[in-house]
Amino acid sequence: SDALVSDTVRGVLEVRVHPMGDRECAFALDSGELGTLNQDGARVFRSPAMGGDGAWYGVAYGVHPRVLLHGCEHAVYSVDLRASRRESRMLHDVVASPAERWRAMSNANENYYAMASSSTKAGGESYVEIRDMRRASEPVLRWNHRGLSAPTSIEFVDTTAWHSSVKATRALGVRAYSSSESEVYLYESAKDLKGQIAYASAQMIALSHGVVGKFDA
Repeated sequence: SDALVSDTVRGVLEVRVHPMGDRECAFALDSGELGTLNQDGARVFRSPAMGGDGAWYGVAYGVHPRVLLHGCEHAVYSVDLRASRRESRMLHDVVASPAERWRAMSNANENYYAMASSSTKAGGESYVEIRDMRRASEPVLRWNHRGLSAPTSIEFVDTTAWHSSVKATRALGVRAYSSSESEVYLYESAKDLKGQIAYASAQMIALSHGVVGKFDA
């Protein structure tokens, strides 16, 4: 059936639609819990990320369609929905600086996922990282994000149509939203190998140097 499924869940901070179109979405709650919504209704689960202070909780899909990534400001966990007790393990915490906090997380693309962080200090900088789910304790690549505002979302973007010499390529879209304006950056590797981002050796360059749009009052 193509009928829409609806349910009432309070305190939703972020929603991710299933990347394979399986009529499911995952969501993160301000309580630190996470859940899924599909044809069977909404299910809410406890998570180790509930230890965060609630300023940010994010959710994304991992490599396997039944594995979620769940993050708080200080750590990111892998939550396996296939296990009867929903096995969880920490993938990584914030190791670069005690003053950094996670702000955004992408779905996994193959084994890689992206994270955005920012400093809690006044005038502090923001950063973007790519991590490998198989060895997530350290970033594969990390660079300074020179946006005007701290990132609020990050996602892999298909940019194949922009290139004539490669079969497939991906960029990272980093966005920042506020009540009055939005800011968008696109990053791509300086070198592509067989249509895949050369994470370990390529320099990430900005395709756009910040596109800011103001909302009407």
